[in-house]
Amino acid sequence: MSVNPNGPMAYGDEDVSSGSADGANTMDGHNKRPSGTPAGSGRKRGRKATGDAIVDAMLEIAAASKLRAAAIMKNTWANMDDIDLQLDEMELAAAAAGYYYFNSLTRQPPLASSNGKGHNERNRVIQERFQHSGETISRYFNNVLKSIKSLSREFLQPAPETTSPEILCSRRLHPYFKNCIGVIDGMHIPAHVPAKDQSRFRNKKGFLSQNVLAACTFDLQFIFIYPGWEGSAADSRVLRAVLDDPNQNFPHTPEGKYYLVDNGYINMEGFIAPYPGVRYHLHEFRGANKLPRTARELFNHRHSYLRNAIQKSFDTLKRRFPILKVATQYGFQIQRDIVIAACVLHNFVRREERNDWLFASVEAVAAVEEETSDFDAQPDIMQLGSSVQEEIAFSLRESMAAAMWNDFVITWDEW
Repeated sequence: MSVNPNGPMAYGDEDVSSGSADGANTMDGHNKRPSGTPAGSGRKRGRKATGDAIVDAMLEIAAASKLRAAAIMKNTWANMDDIDLQLDEMELAAAAAGYYYFNSLTRQPPLASSNGKGHNERNRVIQERFQHSGETISRYFNNVLKSIKSLSREFLQPAPETTSPEILCSRRLHPYFKNCIGVIDGMHIPAHVPAKDQSRFRNKKGFLSQNVLAACTFDLQFIFIYPGWEGSAADSRVLRAVLDDPNQNFPHTPEGKYYLVDNGYINMEGFIAPYPGVRYHLHEFRGANKLPRTARELFNHRHSYLRNAIQKSFDTLKRRFPILKVATQYGFQIQRDIVIAACVLHNFVRREERNDWLFASVEAVAAVEEETSDFDAQPDIMQLGSSVQEEIAFSLRESMAAAMWNDFVITWDEW
């Protein structure tokens, strides 16, 4: 099978689709039936039951997060192996939802559960708990994984056009970033791929990964996810591929609005990058006599502070779903779907449990150190924006820097 060199990898009969919409399903230019949509007319059967099961699983994750936090604080897991502390909540949530779905179809009474404690069990223990074979658990894991992925349209929504409260309520950020609607960056997830493809999936840090394009709001919710690109692909190349493909349903910016991006991307209309060659990362401004000395340094500091929202989102996602920290032995399509489903559940918890302990712990930190800062020091020179787009972005960045510097020098008694 031939593979499109300009698109994400796929193996065998696996389809390639946008992370935020199942409507785009193409491989090598050929249309395919959307992933998870069975042939024939049986699609509606059990759909309500599946939806109920998914909601139950999501609520279980939110509840389990609280119990997990309490257990850690009480040190009740101190004697457990490290591997047991790596909670593959995605597997367990899908298995639990699969069981509830199976139960809803067969009308069997539910088995007793141990709530949060059960989220530290593995497939073998789940078999005993639910009294079903490993094959059954695995099958429903896949079914529910696809069902959760299908909810991406509902839970991965474009950012509001209004100024976010995180900007509106900050003297440092408003009114300068009032038209910023979100942040874009790449996230590298360890990947398991055949030997023949490993050279393309080996990233600049030397490990095999899939490069996931992500966009998030300042409320730490994902609005777009596009997994599956090989780890060697530059962030700017992935973004350009998405922008050039209308089937990906990328949430384009309304006129005058923009996303923040790092120096791995081109500074162009709709995507504002920091000034290159100027201090940028927050740690570079810490300590005595390290205040910004120019308008460009001040802009970069504020840009870095605001863009850190996506690092906090990545950190929360990986801490909640440790399965994203390892190269699982699933097929590559499943590896991609796990990323999408994790982001759906991430957004669900954010919406339904505002006091979630993981979000609270991340928000309490001023800044989360970047994991991908050295993947793309410079954008891919083959993915340049048009000169007009770059001139518009350059002018906007210059006016923002001048305005905030003027206020900083003349009216601010603190920075």
